[in-house]
Amino acid sequence: MQELRLCTTRIAGKAAHISFSDNVFGRTSGINEHGFAITSSLGSPRSEVRVSGLTYNIVSRILLDQCASVVEAIDRLHSLPIAWYSNYLFADRSGEAAQVEIACDKVAIRRFASDEARALWATNHYTLPEMDEFILLRMKQSLKRWEFLRAHLENASLPIERPHELLSASFPEGLCVSYYLNGLGTLESMVLDLDLLTADVCFGPPNRNPWHTIAMDQPVGTTIHKATIENIPAPKGFWATAS
Repeated sequence: MQELRLCTTRIAGKAAHISFSDNVFGRTSGINEHGFAITSSLGSPRSEVRVSGLTYNIVSRILLDQCASVVEAIDRLHSLPIAWYSNYLFADRSGEAAQVEIACDKVAIRRFASDEARALWATNHYTLPEMDEFILLRMKQSLKRWEFLRAHLENASLPIERPHELLSASFPEGLCVSYYLNGLGTLESMVLDLDLLTADVCFGPPNRNPWHTIAMDQPVGTTIHKATIENIPAPKGFWATAS
């Protein structure tokens, strides 16, 4: 169901950006020409959407197209009708960042000034106290990946020189998942540089494929990258929720 397409998008009147596409016009995680970046993940995979509004891929596209900072992104977010369960991390070149958790019309945000937070991380469950009503829907595998990030980022020396290595570590010890036929597998990874305005991109799981650096001024045209993917059966109870 994934398009497997990385786009460098330059449209008159909008911020140029690098991001993977979703449903052609939608976007996922990415960085724009102002040095504003977002990452997105599903916050509550088992929750049913019962309201009308925008899905995460349209929200991501709007923010990358229109926002130059974390402050602008938060203001724009509050103006949007949303019908999805999303985790976002926002960051900009000034060093400001935000953790954003969305459950349709319920939005929880924690903002961080420059140098206030050593690192932020998110997987597929909510962690802000305002979202406690969804705690029973947390999956054990999401908690395990979250704990892996906490252990490696909470007290890490700055700057973190090779975040690529964290993304390449295999589950269950790390983040890289290969259970494609069982509903979860790593298809792409990105490391975004807000100063250089570049994206280091790996097509396919990074424990099996090389990294490529994509710049904002990438020439117009299409490049095809081949990726190696090995499907591994998921262990029993992989989708189990935490007690």
